[in-house]
Amino acid sequence: MKNSLDKVKFRTATPASEAKRPGSSEYLVDTKTGQINANNKQDLAATLQVLANLVQNGQVTTKENFVSSAERHKVVAARMEATRDAFYRYMHQGEARPWAEIGATLSGELTELADREGFMRRLFHRVDVQQGSIPRIRVRAKSVTAVTAASATQFFPIQARDKYLVPPEFYIKANLRVEEREIAQATGDILEDKFFEGQEQIMRNEDKVWKALIDGLVGTSNALQYLAGGLTPANVSVMQQQVNRWSLNSTNMLIANDVLQDITGSVAFGSWFDPVSQYEIVQTGQIGTLLGMSVITDAYREPRLKVLNAGEVYITAAPDTHGAYTDRGPIQSVPVDSYQDGAPSRGWSMWELIAMVCHNPRSFVKGLRS
Repeated sequence: MKNSLDKVKFRTATPASEAKRPGSSEYLVDTKTGQINANNKQDLAATLQVLANLVQNGQVTTKENFVSSAERHKVVAARMEATRDAFYRYMHQGEARPWAEIGATLSGELTELADREGFMRRLFHRVDVQQGSIPRIRVRAKSVTAVTAASATQFFPIQARDKYLVPPEFYIKANLRVEEREIAQATGDILEDKFFEGQEQIMRNEDKVWKALIDGLVGTSNALQYLAGGLTPANVSVMQQQVNRWSLNSTNMLIANDVLQDITGSVAFGSWFDPVSQYEIVQTGQIGTLLGMSVITDAYREPRLKVLNAGEVYITAAPDTHGAYTDRGPIQSVPVDSYQDGAPSRGWSMWELIAMVCHNPRSFVKGLRS
C-alpha cells in the first residue's frame, strides 16, 4: 500500500518553481540557483508582474508544501511527510494520537508563516510579554492619538500621554474541521485546505487588524494622498515626505496587486526600483526596494488571503516608531470534534493571545490610486 504522499495531495496549482513563462519553454525560476530567470532589471520587473498575474489567475501558486524557507526545506519536508503519514494512519487505521500531532505541526507552520509573510508582524514591532504580566508598549511620540484593538473587530482610540500604553489582549482563533466523509473518501487536498483555512483565519485576520488600526488614523497627522494617474515617482516622493517631515524614516511601502503594474510596467521607475531576484524572498511578498524602502505586495497571495483593496498604498516608518504587538508564544492547537452536535467531523481549535496598537499616527501615510 502506498504512503500518504500518494494519498494526500498538497498542490492545486502549478508551483512557481515548476512553472514556465506563458508561451515559452523557459522556466520562471531557476531551480538550481533559486533565482527568477531574467536578463536585466527591466526584464526581472516584468517577470515579477507575470508571476503575479499567474497567481491571481489560479494557474500558479507560491505556496509549495508549506515550506517557508529554502534553508529549512529538508527539515520541513521531513516533518510534513511525517504529518502526512500520521494523517494516513488515522484515515486507514483509526489511530487517535496522530490527530493531535497533525494539529501541532499545522499550527507550528502557521506561526512560522505568519512571522515570515504577515504584514502586521513585519510592520509592527514585537514586544515580549512575560507570564503573569500584562502588555506594556513603550511610546516614543507622546501627546498623540493612538488606536488599539480590543478584539479582532473592535478598535478604539487612546491618548498616548505617558511613556507606556497598556493595550488589551484578545484572541485570534481558527476552527478547522474535517468531515468524516472527506476522510473516508480522501479525494481532496484535505491538509492543504485546512492549512489555508488556518492562514485565512489567523494571518489574514492579524493583517486585517493592522489595516483597521491604520485606516482609523488616516488624516490624523498625514492626509490621504490621491494618486491621480496611478503611482509615479513624483507622488511616491510626496508620500514619503509626509512621513519623513516628522523626523522619521520611511522604511516600508505596501502596495495592492493593481498598483504593482504601475511599478513593473513603468519606464519612469526604471532606475528607481531595484527588484528582488531571489524567489524565496518574492514568496514573502517583498519584491524590491524603492527610494530606500522595502516594497511589499499581496500580489503573490492566494485571493482569499488578501487584505488590501484595489489601489491602496501605504508607506510606514520603522516598526519601533510605527506600532507594536505582543503574543504569548506560538499558535496553540487542541484536537476537537463536533460529534455531540450531530456533525460527523473532527479537527482542531487553534488560537493565539495577542495585543496590537498603532501608537504613532505620524508614522504612516496612505495613498489611493485613482
